Amino acid sequence: APTTSPFPECWFEDEESGLPLRWQLFVGVLYDLMKGRLIANNAGSPCNQFRNLPWKIRIHFTLYPTDQLLPLDITVSPQQHVSE
Repeated sequence: APTTSPFPECWFEDEESGLPLRWQLFVGVLYDLMKGRLIANNAGSPCNQFRNLPWKIRIHFTLYPTDQLLPLDITVSPQQHVSE
């Protein structure tokens, strides 16, 4: 069972889509998943590929979306979560 932490349980959200970001994935993979379609649609124009930068991410300290994200257990590494 996860231990209690003195820190609030936080999670990140893509501001544009409102979707929670899966913390167990590398940030580059998350960016490609969230913004890849926009970049692919604008492939003809290199300047348009960077209009989504900087990536706007919102941090939350309440209402952890347990139905969409793995529970965050600070006593277990991300690699252990993926292999379970």
